[in-house]
Amino acid sequence: MTDADKETAKTEISNTNTQIVSNLNALDAQAAMQGYSKNVNIVSVVGAASDYQTLENDLKESFAGLKSFSLTKLNEDFLFISKTCVLCTWTGFLEVELKNGERFKNDIHTASLLYNKTDNKWQIVYEHASETPAKPLAEE
Repeated sequence: MTDADKETAKTEISNTNTQIVSNLNALDAQAAMQGYSKNVNIVSVVGAASDYQTLENDLKESFAGLKSFSLTKLNEDFLFISKTCVLCTWTGFLEVELKNGERFKNDIHTASLLYNKTDNKWQIVYEHASETPAKPLAEE
């Protein structure tokens, strides 16, 4: 890949990450899944392996108990494997508020996102996430 090709891929992948985060923050699991391949393999923060449908179902179930979800990007790094395969390490933090008013924060949430470009579209084909344990936030 040329440097220009790499910059274009970084921008396109970063835009996909931004859209996924925006949809997660809107508690819209179905829209967030648009950035994922239907054949995705996922390893969650608790070490459970799952697929596309399981991730979507888990997100919907989790969102049902939330008042708010706020995922914020701190950094993205890219490793170019080929013209159609890029590993993106996405780091951010997460704050959630449950419907009962309890609030929690994960200071670090990191996801290794393997992107594949098919039909001129970058999609996640593998994700492995980890995060620091959630800490309760004090009432305001």
